[in-house]
Amino acid sequence: MSSTSTESGTGLRVRPVPHLITDLAELHAAVSYLLDQPAFVIDVETTFGNPHTNDVLWVGLGACGHVHLIPINHPLGYVDVPAHDERRLPPEHERRVLANGELSKARRKVHVPATYTPRLDQLSPGEVFGALEPLLFSDRGKIGQNTKFDLMSVSKYYGGRIPPGPYHDTIILTHLLDENRMTYGLKDLICDWLDIPSGKRKFFYPNLGRSGVEVEPVDEVAKYLAKDVRYTWLYWRSQYPRLEKYGLNQAYDLEMSLYGVLMQMEVNGVSVDASRLAEVGKKLSDDIRDIEFAVWSIAGYQFPMTNLDTKRDLLFNPKTQGGQGLKPRSFTEKTNKAQLNKATLEYYADRGNGLAQLFLDWSALEKLRGTFIEGLGKHLIDGRIHTSFKQHSTVTGRLSAADPNLQQIPARGAGAVIREMFVPDPGHVLVVADYDQIELRCAAHLSQDQNMIDVFVQGQDIHRAAASAMYGVAMEDVSKDQRQAGKGQNFLTLYGGGAPKLARTAGVDVPTAEMFIARYYQQFPSLGAWKDRLVKDAKSAGKRDDPFRNPAYVAIPPFNRRRRLPDLYSPHEYERYRGERQAVNAVVQGFASYVMKLALIDLHAVLPDYGAKMLVTVHDEIVLSCPSSVSDEVTEVLARTMGSVSLEGAPILGNVPLVASAGVGESWAQAKG
Repeated sequence: MSSTSTESGTGLRVRPVPHLITDLAELHAAVSYLLDQPAFVIDVETTFGNPHTNDVLWVGLGACGHVHLIPINHPLGYVDVPAHDERRLPPEHERRVLANGELSKARRKVHVPATYTPRLDQLSPGEVFGALEPLLFSDRGKIGQNTKFDLMSVSKYYGGRIPPGPYHDTIILTHLLDENRMTYGLKDLICDWLDIPSGKRKFFYPNLGRSGVEVEPVDEVAKYLAKDVRYTWLYWRSQYPRLEKYGLNQAYDLEMSLYGVLMQMEVNGVSVDASRLAEVGKKLSDDIRDIEFAVWSIAGYQFPMTNLDTKRDLLFNPKTQGGQGLKPRSFTEKTNKAQLNKATLEYYADRGNGLAQLFLDWSALEKLRGTFIEGLGKHLIDGRIHTSFKQHSTVTGRLSAADPNLQQIPARGAGAVIREMFVPDPGHVLVVADYDQIELRCAAHLSQDQNMIDVFVQGQDIHRAAASAMYGVAMEDVSKDQRQAGKGQNFLTLYGGGAPKLARTAGVDVPTAEMFIARYYQQFPSLGAWKDRLVKDAKSAGKRDDPFRNPAYVAIPPFNRRRRLPDLYSPHEYERYRGERQAVNAVVQGFASYVMKLALIDLHAVLPDYGAKMLVTVHDEIVLSCPSSVSDEVTEVLARTMGSVSLEGAPILGNVPLVASAGVGESWAQAKG
């Protein structure tokens, strides 16, 4: 990386800056060099906005100690005169008149903004992306920090075509090595890796200004981008070998195989019916207002429903003071006030308190309105929503989403109406498929409990089977309410929810819930033994005397992704119990997420043959669009592909059948059924 110095118009010497490529022949030479490498770093600087709307102003490339910086449309030159403060005589109309009639000559401090040299001559976007096409669309590995952002940003210059893999992302690599990490910014990763003290980080790795690269001088952006490219390469080279050390290569390879699938889904987006969005928004606002009037009628006066103190008074004050006289179930740590959380409201709503139920309903509808009416409206681009999928935001490996978080859309209840707003393009329909009890099927396979396996092999209802064991009745005699309790039993017992929680769910006392749990483990005896063995193996995998550098961990099959659990060594019973629950949860949910990821990869390969596009995935559900004329074929392909996920030629769940159901409709809600 060469440096240059420039004399400013004021005689000030500008600090050395990295070499910039502004000549087409030099750009072709850089491309030729990078094509000889197995992988290279790509990092772009853009205007504000997401990858679907931004403009690329810079492209940074690098490998093996070489950094290539290409400005494209950077509007500013070098700093000529830096921004500074100086004392100046104010304009005459702002100067004070002295007693002798003359104007004051007092000077005042003013801020003088920076001035810049003329804009640098740069290659045009067409020239740059034309020259880069052989490199970006080659089979060379693309390395980056959130590489998706960079590749989707440049895809606009290729008619929406996304550069192919292999892909590498330092964020996902780091997450696999330490899933409990809280921050993934490049500066944090590099400074932690190099052990830079917190007080020196801003000098070692200063940030650009917060107003966007287009308002920064060309030399500052160049230095910043050069550092990003260089350290991304060095960090990747140092951390990538650690995947093999910890047996995480397969887990990383799967995530990178999924990477391109998720990018294509983000680019596709999903259409939103704007008129339906307005209708649903009005309906929610009306329902919220009705709840507020009902609460105010009980209270006898109006108040903002965001006022927690007033809501506390209404629930917990004695009836003689206008309250409900309820007993607080817990208190805040700092202020020792009665906690007004969801668990408390649900507890009293379940026991018939109407005001607690109104508070719950108001919170649920207000969240829907704020998140999915106002929130979705802010993210519409040409009538479409392009959510951003995250592969590093959960400790179990499940995908999450942001901007907006479509994973939060409720499937049932009042929130189901939100799904009515998502519609296909003209001439198309939406096809929606989801797995049938995927987590319980994974638990049956992992525990190899024969009774649980038999339920699925025989096509029986696992919730009805659990209820049968709980209540001691034949499966055909299980009532609707008992089945619902059986469903709660399945998940609460699997994930260690405990008798008190099951008692609240099933509407029974704690001793009865304890009996239900005992019967459950009698019905599925290998499940409990598997959970005990899982926790024991997790504890033996780490070092009790060094729980933070060598924590207990579970290896999530089939690719041995790790979930590190230092709490398993805690001297506190509550923390140990929490760690045990997390161990089982991580293995079951993590395994289920792998099944879904493999299904997404398989579908990505076959759906284009039918003109179908995947749009969204939410936990165990996939939404896609296809021409109406092939909906029957696509529905069959979708369900069959999801149900036949295999690993090394064998069904991924062994002898436990994997079942997916699919439906077609003119909206997400209609297709979901």
